[in-house]
Amino acid sequence: GVIWRVAVADRGTTTAWARLLDGTGALADTPTGGVVAARDGVVRTTVADDPAGATRVLVLAERADPGWRATLDGRPLRAVRSGWQQAFEVGPEGGVLLVDHVAPARGLWAVVQGVVLVATLLLAVPVRRRRGGSR
Repeated sequence: GVIWRVAVADRGTTTAWARLLDGTGALADTPTGGVVAARDGVVRTTVADDPAGATRVLVLAERADPGWRATLDGRPLRAVRSGWQQAFEVGPEGGVLLVDHVAPARGLWAVVQGVVLVATLLLAVPVRRRRGGSR
């Protein structure tokens, strides 16, 4: 496991998996200090409108991956570059923010694991040995 820390000059140090940045790259001015609530790698929260009308960026402490999806009030958000981290352009409007990850080969991987499990169980079943020998 990895713990990410976000250093904020005027607010001390905060641990955050997801954070909302303003147009300058600083933490957005929100009641939570730019920290976005997340649980088990999923964001499901309400984001307020930006009073300045500036475009904001949601940055996750995760590697950029095409499996990440983000929506604001049901509209997909555009993924943007933020170094190695996954980021999405949020815009100035608020709404219900949802972020999750979909593994592209998850179904195939589950099938492969199931086949290996069944094969292992079949190989572990004891069978009777034939007795060979002269009479």
